[in-house]
Amino acid sequence: MTNLLWLLLLGTVVAVCGTDLTLEKGHLKPFGEGRPSQPVEELDYFPSAEEFFENYVKPLKPVKMKGAAKMSSAFGKWTDDYFLAQDEADVHKVSVETKKKESREQDVESMSFKEFVSKYNHTEHYMVDGVPKYLRHEIMIPCPLQCEQLMDNDFVDNVMWYSSGGTKSVVHTDSVDNINCLYRGEKTLVFVDPSKYGDKVDIDKPQGAYSTMDVDSVDYTKFPGMSEVEFYHVDITAGDCLYIPYLWIHQVRSYGSNLAVNIWWKHHLSSDLDYTQCNDPCDTQLTLADAKFAGFTELARDPEEVKSQLRSFVGHGDGVKISKFVKNLLGDNLIVLLQNDDVKTSINEMFTLLDIDKNALLSRDDLDKVSDEAWSEVSDIMYSIEQDIGGYYDDENIDIDDGDDDENNSNNDDDDSDEMDLHEEL
Repeated sequence: MTNLLWLLLLGTVVAVCGTDLTLEKGHLKPFGEGRPSQPVEELDYFPSAEEFFENYVKPLKPVKMKGAAKMSSAFGKWTDDYFLAQDEADVHKVSVETKKKESREQDVESMSFKEFVSKYNHTEHYMVDGVPKYLRHEIMIPCPLQCEQLMDNDFVDNVMWYSSGGTKSVVHTDSVDNINCLYRGEKTLVFVDPSKYGDKVDIDKPQGAYSTMDVDSVDYTKFPGMSEVEFYHVDITAGDCLYIPYLWIHQVRSYGSNLAVNIWWKHHLSSDLDYTQCNDPCDTQLTLADAKFAGFTELARDPEEVKSQLRSFVGHGDGVKISKFVKNLLGDNLIVLLQNDDVKTSINEMFTLLDIDKNALLSRDDLDKVSDEAWSEVSDIMYSIEQDIGGYYDDENIDIDDGDDDENNSNNDDDDSDEMDLHEEL
């Protein structure tokens, strides 16, 4: 009888305590280690627009396109010496991160492109900014994106990622589709499919769409869901391009002298793409200089994009109270809510519109039942909140746009990327 009671007690302890996560293989290991993993599909070419969108973009499936970036004249041409020889390098200003291991709180500096190229090999400096306009004619638009609709309406931004290697991004998602082409060095990307494990990876900074987990040492006691995920791994080398699907969880590391250029475009409008208006065969002379980029401000007003963002704010559970919703929505701007009656009114109005079952909890089930008309209204409210926050900072003389000084504005002719805005979108 005593043994039976002991076994029952032991079973109860195991049921309550569960597995000791500190004994799991991936505990305190880099993001992507210690769990099952599978490779990303590879192609030896740029697919046609129809093949690309039907087989990869619509089903949200990453794909590596080996050697595809070699079609751009920039490949092999974009050396440091070449950049330094350009007259515009003296006056063109770029935004530069100051730590290779990404922190969304780090300082961002502004300097001339020439100064950056002259010093980056001996410092932690990492350029994350738009491709300078005077160089855009040397980057070919990836073949599957050579569609009139995309180039006129759906491109959001382009970014040049330039370092001496050793960079490590945070674990994050992007509210856009992405093709990233590598012109120097090597990169490793680790993915998690959000449709399978989105509730396991804690994106605990939903306003910036990233996680605070240490990518070099993932602590399962703080992020227990990581002990259950499955990864995708892909290595890309100079000349390769990679499709990163909309809202896929990912983390990036770079090695060696490293230079990549990516194009972001609106995901939801891709479903209406007319393939007869896409180039076939590919036009190697069609470049970034020929494209229009709308920026993330316009993206933030798109009802479908707002819906996706708010789904991430409410998470996968039974729902969040308005206090948690406000914290996720405003993040570092929370102080504005405490001082601005217009923001309070707007948030209460939005929460009431979205809380379909009126139980004072906002869930994904609620959001899935919201009408298209209501989503348009919510998008307008979101824009109003953004304007009120901007007005508050203006009234208080608070500068929220690091590295964007008057000299930068005068010389760049709006070259600068919205990459930093993506980190704080909505």
